[in-house]
Amino acid sequence: MAYYEWYTREYICANGVCEKTKYPVRVDGDRSLHTSREYRRQIRRAEKNATEAKTEAARSANDNFRVGVDYLLTATLSPEGLEKLAQRAGGYEPDALKDQMRKEYQNWIRRAKRKMPEGSVIKAMAWVCDLDGKTGEMVLPHIHVIVNREGMEAFASTWKLGYVFGEGKTLYSKHHGDLTDLVEYLMDQARVTGTEKRYIPTRNLTKPQATTPRLARNPDARLRVPKGASLICASEQRAGRPQKLRYYHPEKDQGREPYGPLGEPEGMRE
Repeated sequence: MAYYEWYTREYICANGVCEKTKYPVRVDGDRSLHTSREYRRQIRRAEKNATEAKTEAARSANDNFRVGVDYLLTATLSPEGLEKLAQRAGGYEPDALKDQMRKEYQNWIRRAKRKMPEGSVIKAMAWVCDLDGKTGEMVLPHIHVIVNREGMEAFASTWKLGYVFGEGKTLYSKHHGDLTDLVEYLMDQARVTGTEKRYIPTRNLTKPQATTPRLARNPDARLRVPKGASLICASEQRAGRPQKLRYYHPEKDQGREPYGPLGEPEGMRE
């Protein structure tokens, strides 16, 4: 006989933004199976199924980049750059242009790495976009890149097909340095074609600290923010649905550098 058990798990990012989730796991048969390796895999699969790609991308951004320190760059096409891209794509068909833009990003980051001083590293997350983030309408291909401070100048000076915006402003957030809103905005601009991810991370990005999944004592109880933390966002509590809340905990903030001046959100416009 099948039934469901509920588990909770917490993710702790280096900038102090934490996420707590509660999700159901289907159980078939004997409770003795709960200690098996297969059942532990089942718990992880259930959590992944309850997690959106936007959430995973936001966790990565929060663990690797900081408001007031790192940057969002936007690379656009000049008329000449668009013509070059169309020649490589064999025309102006949107999927072909987007594929060529992804290839151009790989060329771009290689050029940026070659320009970096010895011993410096680039950490980046890139979105190759051709949608308006607010209306969903098709627009010209462009690239958004969240990049660490070390790599910003190398990126900004090596784009070959047009213009780069964002060198003068560091990342911005309205909620304790949380980059989730920005990441969701960028994800909405990245149209999915084929099986590719919506964003392109560098391989040196770290993953947030994740606690071991724990069996929930009261599946119907609302998730709570720990003492000393500030709530950022909580999902609506509905029976039988996964729950999620996000909060900022100053004791978890590794404080890579203090926040700089917070200006207007860079890149939140076309």
